Amino acid sequence: MEFFKTFFRGSEDAFVFPKYGKVHLLMLAIFFVGIYFIYKGYFGLKDEKKNKKFMNTMLAILFIDQIVLYSWQIGSGYFNWAMSLPLYHCRICVWFLIIGIYFDRPVVKTLGLYWGILGSLLAMLLPDLYKFSFPHYTNVQFFIVHILMGWVISDLIFRKKYIPGKNENVKALIFTNFFNLGLIIFNLSMRKYWPNVNYGYMLELPIEQNLIPSSATPVIMFLMFNFVMLVFAGVSVLASNKRKNAYEEIDCLSE
Repeated sequence: MEFFKTFFRGSEDAFVFPKYGKVHLLMLAIFFVGIYFIYKGYFGLKDEKKNKKFMNTMLAILFIDQIVLYSWQIGSGYFNWAMSLPLYHCRICVWFLIIGIYFDRPVVKTLGLYWGILGSLLAMLLPDLYKFSFPHYTNVQFFIVHILMGWVISDLIFRKKYIPGKNENVKALIFTNFFNLGLIIFNLSMRKYWPNVNYGYMLELPIEQNLIPSSATPVIMFLMFNFVMLVFAGVSVLASNKRKNAYEEIDCLSE
């Protein structure tokens, strides 16, 4: 019982997670090795039934994680308006992936794909954990959610061969830019009430402030999102054309 009280405690102790220490490097290894295994189709992931079970398991864990995360925040008294609202891209992306994949909603799935690529990669390279020393739920939760997001997206790309269409790409790009603009406005307007508010890291990145000035962060975030989405949109167009040409060749041979 005492362990659970400690594990789900609500008072931070100013702990700062050491970036690129042994634990961080281990988590990065698990993240990238897992992506490689998915790409290669190891552990039977080339089999459609096993792959579907694998995907459903990851989505179920992500779903449970979000329920537990907010149950802990509210139950422990940690919930605060400056950090706890579901306005971070990764928290929203979890629901995009669950809804988009489980209910087969192409636009939602595309948003989950693009936000998850950038979100999981940035989170793993620049982890920004809650300031709780180990052992604590958030020490584990942060890496579970971002690793699984990366694996779900890898499975979507490499095993499901998901290719967003033009309509999905355009809608995802428009929605993302309007959302990011609204998030910047929200953060700036709320800073007089909550000085540390920084949803989506749209005002400050989780790095040393002398490396990138805060004034440049919104521009950098806009550019990163648009770059990732436009690059993958271009790749999806090429892949669609290649697939179309392959079908045409098959039709010609069958005639």
